Amino acid sequence: MALERGFSAFQLESIVAFTAEINVPSVRLMKRLGMQFSHVFAHPALCAASPLSRHVLFEMSRSAWTSARRPFADLFKP
Repeated sequence: MALERGFSAFQLESIVAFTAEINVPSVRLMKRLGMQFSHVFAHPALCAASPLSRHVLFEMSRSAWTSARRPFADLFKP
């Protein structure tokens, strides 16, 4: 899993992820992974009028990941 590799192999202090605000499945996955919402921003490479312009940023710290770790298969249970 990418989070485990980032925190274990690369010793990252935090990992961020972003997606278009309207991409509800990806937002749900970030929440299910335990990532915390940070903020909304306008993607700099997209026209402001685009429905994909508004993005959400989520973050997870190494300490949050360590305390919230659960088996990968559990992430996909309803």
